[in-house]
Amino acid sequence: MRESSRCTAFAAAALMIFVVAGASGCPGEDPGSPCDRCIETLEICISRTLCNDDGCFEEDVGCEEACNPEVSLVCAPGRPCEPYKDAGFCSPCQNELCGPRQECVAGACRAVQCGFATPCLEAAEFCDPYVKQCYQSNGACGSASDCPQFDGRALEAARLDCIAGFCRLQPTPRQPIPDLRAEDALEVLFPQPGQTFKDDEAFSISWNGPAATAIALILKEVPRSKSEINAVAIWGASLPASAKTVLRVSDGVKIQDGIWGGPASSLPRDSPLYVLVQLIRDTSLVAASPPIPFTLGDSWLGPGDACEETEAVLRPCENPSYAQACIDERCRVLCASDRDCLPWGQACTLPRDGFRHCR
Repeated sequence: MRESSRCTAFAAAALMIFVVAGASGCPGEDPGSPCDRCIETLEICISRTLCNDDGCFEEDVGCEEACNPEVSLVCAPGRPCEPYKDAGFCSPCQNELCGPRQECVAGACRAVQCGFATPCLEAAEFCDPYVKQCYQSNGACGSASDCPQFDGRALEAARLDCIAGFCRLQPTPRQPIPDLRAEDALEVLFPQPGQTFKDDEAFSISWNGPAATAIALILKEVPRSKSEINAVAIWGASLPASAKTVLRVSDGVKIQDGIWGGPASSLPRDSPLYVLVQLIRDTSLVAASPPIPFTLGDSWLGPGDACEETEAVLRPCENPSYAQACIDERCRVLCASDRDCLPWGQACTLPRDGFRHCR
């Protein structure tokens, strides 16, 4: 059968079930229409009424699965038939219309281990409703795949892993400046990420690396590329390969607008600062650290501190030392098992809104 004849015959059969509004439904007759494929796939074209200064007209929105109970054209379980013009279309699946221990998956009711409305059968388990799977409440695991990720928001601030048989949520390792390429990564021993110092005298920088000329910097913010380093540096020190690998503020000089010079002034307080150490040998960069955050005075909120809840629940309680979220107007340490909560003598709660936290 020729394409045009087949399309016409199919359209006639389809129109016995429902009326297609605003489009012929035959591919090629109305190029670019969202409803070109409707009749061929036995779907109904949904349109909306738009009005402007020239009057009102209908615009095709797209195709939806057609339904008409009068002629046994029914929707999949969980999808009600929504009346539309002379027939109807299948609206999205609804969990409450599914059977026992079923939920909407891929647009239809399917059997699930658990879900948003289906609890796990075992009391010692909880559900990750995003993947419809049950997990051990104590966080026991054999690999990282045994640890729930929920909606993934916690992983914006931490790394999920299975360590010594238990799920652990640990701070994401500090990332190097993208285009500051060195042969090796440099380990900064001091300060630790997120460490807070009471004053300049308590602060120092130390690292572990090969013998090479060292350039240590303190930055007021994390540069997006190496070309921005000078613009955000406020303190610097340069040491020969034979020198010590420990520095204090008094060992360096002030940097302003990329220019080194003058005695170092007191470091800014109550705002994040970052240490960057680079090792150079024969004009080549042999090792570089990622920017390590620290602060003098208070900067980051800690566990139990008051916070203002927002849609971005991680942001108000951002802390380089551990992953936190603002829950019930308090910063709570996020966890994957009780092991994450041992430093505070607390336990890891059951999940709520996609998070487990120490309490």
